[in-house]
Amino acid sequence: MNMFSVEDKIILVSGGNRGLGREIATGLAQQDANVVIAARDEKHLIETSEAIKKQHKKCSYVRMDVTSEKDIQNAVALAQEKAGGMIDVLINNAGMSVENVKAEDMEESDWQRVLDVNLNGYFRLARAVVKGMIAKGAGKIVNMSSVLGTNPVPQAVAYCVSKGAINQLTRAWAVEWSRYNIQVNALAPAYILTDINRDRLSDGKFVKKILGSIPAGRIGEHEDLIGAVTFFSSAASNYITGVVLPVDGGWSIT
Repeated sequence: MNMFSVEDKIILVSGGNRGLGREIATGLAQQDANVVIAARDEKHLIETSEAIKKQHKKCSYVRMDVTSEKDIQNAVALAQEKAGGMIDVLINNAGMSVENVKAEDMEESDWQRVLDVNLNGYFRLARAVVKGMIAKGAGKIVNMSSVLGTNPVPQAVAYCVSKGAINQLTRAWAVEWSRYNIQVNALAPAYILTDINRDRLSDGKFVKKILGSIPAGRIGEHEDLIGAVTFFSSAASNYITGVVLPVDGGWSIT
């Protein structure tokens, strides 16, 4: 038995159309998981799902807005219908940020919007998915946090706070749902090169500043994250819950 296998597991990835979510969905599909990606932008949902299916791997998509309870309920039901069963693993990944704004200048509407997507969105989606996991007595939830949840930077206050809150939400859910054989863990990456941030990470001055915080001396690649996602999605992590695992090249220990 391969304890690290995710073959045929039904895995729902929120925000799976672009960025980290796309890389995670692709990496899990390449290991023969039955992946369902969910996001608001249907154009990129289609592009990502078609790209994965061209590799002869399983991937379907559902449109979902994590700020809408009704939308989430409908999307979860449709995801399970398309995948042909209950969700085994939820990757809570959909998120947003308002950056380059001083804390004293941040509009309350922006603060509320970031928290509603990044924190409340995780809460809404997990609440909808976990009932099925409780019914079958097994499940995995992986929350995408960030190194900035423990090591904040200036002019990203709402994002940093939302990720810090996700760390504690992960621990609280782990305590709450362990009795049902549901493991809840989080990954806290530093900057990982994706299609969304490629331009920003082409800025030599910005990269030099970031590398000053990373002992490994390089920006992360998506391969650096897939192993950790696979571990938390597989039987290999069955007795591990409530962990926030840094995937940051050492940033969090500096």
